[in-house]
Amino acid sequence: MRLAFISEYLFPYIKGGAERRFWEIARRLAKRHEVHYYTAYLPNFPSKEFEVEGVMIHSYGFWNAVGKLITPFLFSILTPVKLGYADVYIFNQFPPTTTLFSIHRLPQRGCVYCVHELWDKKIWRMHAGKFLGAIGFLSEKKLYKNRRIWFECLSSHLKNVLTSFGISRDHIAIIPNGVDLKFIKQIKSDERVYGRVIFVGRLFPHKKVDWLIMACKELYDEGFEIELHIVGDGVYQVKNMIRKYSIRYDWLYYHGPLADKECFRLIKSSWVFVLPSQLEGESIVLLEALACGTPVITTNAPLNFSRIWVPKAGGIVVENSIKGIKKGIRNLLDEETWKFYTKIANEYVKVRDWEMIAKKAEKFYTKISRAS
Repeated sequence: MRLAFISEYLFPYIKGGAERRFWEIARRLAKRHEVHYYTAYLPNFPSKEFEVEGVMIHSYGFWNAVGKLITPFLFSILTPVKLGYADVYIFNQFPPTTTLFSIHRLPQRGCVYCVHELWDKKIWRMHAGKFLGAIGFLSEKKLYKNRRIWFECLSSHLKNVLTSFGISRDHIAIIPNGVDLKFIKQIKSDERVYGRVIFVGRLFPHKKVDWLIMACKELYDEGFEIELHIVGDGVYQVKNMIRKYSIRYDWLYYHGPLADKECFRLIKSSWVFVLPSQLEGESIVLLEALACGTPVITTNAPLNFSRIWVPKAGGIVVENSIKGIKKGIRNLLDEETWKFYTKIANEYVKVRDWEMIAKKAEKFYTKISRAS
């Protein structure tokens, strides 16, 4: 098959869960198929077109003070023009305008829309502003009414919601996120540190890292053995807030972004991984923490869809508050409780290897190719 993956950004140049998923599947399928990857140009690319692990990268647009602001719009406009022939086109969910503008040029081809999470009007406005948020919401609504599109989603919950929109179950495949078990297993780490709490992710306000800092502060003040490590990059106001707290508290360490190997080594040495995010799909970093043998904590925020699967995976879902996060960490400071959740985590991730996930995706794309 000739496959075309279309995603606004390319991993690892931009480290997001959606970008990582697309890249992990694309590079594995490139061993058996012709794979092309269409993405927005970034200044640290070696050229506009280049090859990585058998995947042909096609980038377009420009990047400067203006280009950064209009990249989603520019990417949506240019993609229909840039796309070459393929048997199946796999579109990342954001921005949905890319898929909407492109499908009209591909009348006889198989088009897949990958759904990571479902946003309502309020969430679209929060992330994209009133005007662009309205465009995003209406574009996605129109896509869900298009009966020619196939849908790839991450969970049975999302599939049930998509079918409630009138989409045929035969046009939807559940292909969850995964982890690179082989890579993680070969990483040797220092001895696990009791009381070491870690957060890894993009630093945006909705991730609620400030709540995690306050929860750890209260535990430290109460005499618990606690140290907090924060890894990631993001918006200035959140990074600046973390830096100020790290100067004030000697138990708080901010590492900035780390390479995968260093990051997994730090997770493996940690006692618990905490993700207090208010808006989350199926978090890859939570799966990676479980693969490192580290129990996880997340909140029951309504738009945190990881709360659905975490309890059966070796993690705890807590009340969506500083108090809830604090209670979850305190529970896992009990060594017997910690061992119980670690054992569950080790079993759960065995079926989440990216090799298995890529084979599921390959089976789905083959079905679409034959039906087109």
